[in-house]
Amino acid sequence: MNKKIFAPHALAALFLLSAGSSWADEATSPATTSFDIPPQNLEAALIRFSEQSDIQLVMASADVDGKEVEGVVGDLTHQEALVELLDNTGLEYRFVNDETVAIGVSDEGGDSDSKNLSPTPVLMTYHHSSETQTRTSAETSNALESAESQTGGPVMQLEEIIVTGTNIRGVQNPTVQILQFDRDDIEISGAATVEEFLRVIPQNFAVTNPVSEDGSNDFAAGTLGASTAVDLRGLGAGSTLTLLNGRRMTVTGVATFVDVSLLPLGALERVEVVPDGASAIYGSDAVAGVVNFITRKDFEGLEINGRYGTVTDGSREEYSIGGAGGLTWSGGGGMIGIEYLDQQPLLTTERDFFDLSLANPEGTIGTASERFSAIGSWSQAASDKLSFEVDALYSSRESEFTQNLNAQLAIGVDQEAIFINSRANYDLSERLSASLFYDFSREDLTQIASLDDQRFYENSLHLGELQITGSLADMPSGTPLSFATGAIYREENYQFSDLVGSSDTPPTREVFATYAEFLVPVIGAKNALPFVQKLDFSVAGRYEDYSDFGDTFNPKIGVRWAVSSDLNIRASFSESFRAPTLPQVSRREQFSVVALPSSFFTGFTPPPPTDALSGSRNVGLLNLRGEPDLGPENADVWTAGIEFAPSRIPGLILSSTYFNVSYNERLENISFFPVIQEPQLSALFIDLDPDPAVVADIFARGEAGEILFSNFFDLDPSDVQFGINSGLYNVAVRSVEGFDFTASYERETAVGVFATSLNASYLTEFERQLTPDSNAVEDLNVLYRPVDLRLRGVLSWSRGGFTASGAINYTSDYEDNTANSIDAWTTVDLNLSYETPDALANGVLEGTRFGINLRNSFDEEPPFALTPDGFNYDTSNADPFGRFVSVSLSKSF
Repeated sequence: MNKKIFAPHALAALFLLSAGSSWADEATSPATTSFDIPPQNLEAALIRFSEQSDIQLVMASADVDGKEVEGVVGDLTHQEALVELLDNTGLEYRFVNDETVAIGVSDEGGDSDSKNLSPTPVLMTYHHSSETQTRTSAETSNALESAESQTGGPVMQLEEIIVTGTNIRGVQNPTVQILQFDRDDIEISGAATVEEFLRVIPQNFAVTNPVSEDGSNDFAAGTLGASTAVDLRGLGAGSTLTLLNGRRMTVTGVATFVDVSLLPLGALERVEVVPDGASAIYGSDAVAGVVNFITRKDFEGLEINGRYGTVTDGSREEYSIGGAGGLTWSGGGGMIGIEYLDQQPLLTTERDFFDLSLANPEGTIGTASERFSAIGSWSQAASDKLSFEVDALYSSRESEFTQNLNAQLAIGVDQEAIFINSRANYDLSERLSASLFYDFSREDLTQIASLDDQRFYENSLHLGELQITGSLADMPSGTPLSFATGAIYREENYQFSDLVGSSDTPPTREVFATYAEFLVPVIGAKNALPFVQKLDFSVAGRYEDYSDFGDTFNPKIGVRWAVSSDLNIRASFSESFRAPTLPQVSRREQFSVVALPSSFFTGFTPPPPTDALSGSRNVGLLNLRGEPDLGPENADVWTAGIEFAPSRIPGLILSSTYFNVSYNERLENISFFPVIQEPQLSALFIDLDPDPAVVADIFARGEAGEILFSNFFDLDPSDVQFGINSGLYNVAVRSVEGFDFTASYERETAVGVFATSLNASYLTEFERQLTPDSNAVEDLNVLYRPVDLRLRGVLSWSRGGFTASGAINYTSDYEDNTANSIDAWTTVDLNLSYETPDALANGVLEGTRFGINLRNSFDEEPPFALTPDGFNYDTSNADPFGRFVSVSLSKSF
């Protein structure tokens, strides 16, 4: 069940229980709230209480497990509601402050009049994040000190909430749009891999196009075939920053993007997406946004799971098996999980809409792949102020696929990757904390296309960061001004080799960065005005200095205006950038002498033909490298959004966000023939008066073997009449505009819990220009490009241990490049699961969960499109697999 797809609960194992005396009489606010919490399990009831009261709850997971409550209905104070809710549970509550309540077991073990709470080592925190009132550093310190006095020793902070879109720890930035997908969303999708799950997110452009080779980086996700990248808004695989637990990872292959296919889907707790420019927070690549994969950490016990899936027509199938185990101890905890996944592809002969006169009859759709992954986490509190955390992921994969190009090659790819994130935290004061990070990641990739084509890629990253975060002065709003600042040193390495040899000097990049971010709550509960219940500003800036191309500074500002408790309006502006990759900045100089008849040069008038060659040919010196000093790609990103959560309809949240991305100075591979044949390009890239000394120097270095050089006609420098520039340049422009729509509603009834959600992305503009002066070309609603509307709607019902859900995926109709109409594509996913009830406790089925999923339940074929590869469907906007059935089983001990 999806708990608020865009305004989620911050749910994490966080603090040791704060205990003390005088629990029920410390509340300060006599105001009442309209509560509507039906009978259900205590954990779900407390989530509803947090939503309806805007109170953060801190408790031990073991304390609430297995308890059922009668519910609360009516206009009550927070204290009255808690008393009713906790009646006969043996639990007590205490207001740590006006916005935070700790819940725990009474030492006297009786009713709700008991005053003392017994200490417990592992806590959960529930908080309704749409109001973004999170625990401050001072509040955290006070709670920990209270717990320490109760236990007589240091307490543990098992995990701090990871909040995407901000560097301020434990605070969600209310000016930022966040899409969250939890384990329930992943289960409903029926996905076995991260790539399969990303396909159901409308904001992500799922590029798997094997024929798109237009020279731009828009479709870089197809590089090396077996790799998978996130591509928000269709702005290119390298234009979305991919994080693991909030930390940067190394790129894959030719150093364009992070290969998310190496991440085990079963190890993920949730996926958070910020579809907004975020370079002011994270640095390079966060142009279209950020996707943060957050792994499971707060796990205790043992779990094993297995899954098998197959198409109902064809040979594509997959199975996985895995397990996880976790322990907690005094001041710390740890877990480890493993997963093995085997996938088999679909054959081109298994779909009758493939044209086998064009498509390779021995080809495959998808990859034959085996992947083994292991993930682990560890945390330890050394004292009440000092703690340590480590997360690690290892993944290895072997995959094979058949390329559907002219060569029709069978390609094998071997990958091995490791990611390690480590952190030391120290509380400097009640308001301030410092963190020291060290991150390391490395990926080795070997691609074998044939015996005479083997390539090896190695990418690695080292990152050290010192961060100070916390709160400064208390604001009249009642909430302190929060901030984060820090300094980063990052080293990136890339190495490539093939049968010819290795790169002479493997490129290395050093990056120094410093940043600052402030969240300023100007108006809040203590100084609210009519129609201005809250007013928050966020300001961030980041400076980065690169050893290979220079420096860049990127700011971001945002505002959230709460018109009422029901209505929020937000807006932001940011400047973001994407650094050129290491292979791009380390390109060798390459020149070629060309001699062509005058009729070829339609974009400009060349000088008269030279006498050096017969046939009246014009001689030019072709630069194939492009701009020697590449710079970053830059973007201006605007967003404005509205969120409506009517108090009269508890559980309903509606949201709409407008976005506008102006992406400039994009790297574009300028081709030779358009330069000599199109006047606009000739004016920019033709040099009619090349410097003779420069030309002579290029000839001399080429003949000496210092640069790549070809002179087929054995001409002299004096024969060169003009220069032709091609290769990579910072010249392209991309403009994207549109809206995101999200909605969710959840309601408990006498027959179960119903929940529904909608996530839609609607593009109104998707234009590209080869250069700033070129004519804009509309790329929206054409073959292999994003379509204007994609959406996913989910409806679920749960009662007892049963959960049933259905999801609709819709891709709108459009036209291909020859104005042929391509129909809309609608598929339905169905999911049914059953978790054994507590009545089976101590039985063999205790802790067992069964599931069955049908993806594309009605076996809808992809819409027909006449394509040059013979597949006859748009490989970027549909898939040919048809109905896919999977069954899963898990058991906890």
